[in-house]
This record gives sequence, C-alpha cells and structure tokens, in this order.
Amino acid sequence: MLDRAADGGRDAASSLVVALAGNGERVGIRLAGQPHRWHTAPAAAPVGPPLNASAASATALPVIGDSGVIDALGCGGQALTGAPEIAAALAPWLPADWRTRPGSLLAGRHPGLAPQGLAVGLDAASIVTGREPLTAIAMIDAAGELGLLGRGLFVPPASLFAQAARDIAAAAGEA
Repeated sequence: MLDRAADGGRDAASSLVVALAGNGERVGIRLAGQPHRWHTAPAAAPVGPPLNASAASATALPVIGDSGVIDALGCGGQALTGAPEIAAALAPWLPADWRTRPGSLLAGRHPGLAPQGLAVGLDAASIVTGREPLTAIAMIDAAGELGLLGRGLFVPPASLFAQAARDIAAAAGEA
C-alpha cells in the first residue's frame, strides 16, 4: 500500500514515510519523494515487558526487521488505542501523550480504514523531538540464544525524520 502511495517518486517533495525498518545496527526510513533512498540513523533496542525470567535478564538487540512499515502506515504503535491489551502491557514504556500523538503525525484517512477510525500516512515533516512515532515491535535477544524476549516499543529518533524531510525538500528545490 505504501509503495503504491510512493507512486515511483512522482511527487518529489512528498515526505510520506513508505518504509521503516532496522537491521540490528541502524534504523532507516524511505520517503515517497525518493522511494529508493534510505535515510538511516543508529538503532536503539526496543523496550517492553519480558516474556519470562530468562528474557528479563537478556539484552535486546537494537531494532531489527521491516515490520515498522505497519507503524508508518498508521497501524501498530500508532493505533494502540484500538489494542487495549497491548497498550496495557506497554503502559510503563508509553509516553504520556500516546493516545493523541498519532493524530499530529499521520497525514490523512484511507477509505478502507475509516470505519476503524484510523488515520494513516506517517509524515516525516511533522515529526519533532518529543513527538516521534511509536513503533510496536518484537524484542529479540542480542546474543541470539533466547530468540523472542517480548513485546517491545521502539521510538525512532526525530533527527532521522527531520534530516530525511530536509533532504527531500532540498532535492525537490524547496529548501
């Protein structure tokens, strides 16, 4: 859906996030205006409740995988109000404004998701320090011995989105 929204980069000034992923060392995003270019920053580990005592003593790997695209769409961490059980499990790690934050970061509505009340489309240009998107993602053992450690919450750095938005504006001649 987000690749389709990128439309091959037809709107060179678009700061819509069409990919959000990590490789265990860096976290990266792609924007619709330059859908083939990755903007990256150092990755941090997700935080959250451990599955068990063994998981509690393990170290989580910095964010890994491409499931952040779900959060960039507007689901996952952006839609925790519709997932009360997960929100309750992550409550100690959620920012105070977790219920309202997505409304300031997401660009619009998709007709197919409107009945659920979900806003969609993470806009990199709207992200500032203290109001970064929330990413619901698995915590994985950094040592590779325990596998899944638990449900996690990862908050990508605002600087990643700010730099990507500046780069795309400059490339589109808007800087």
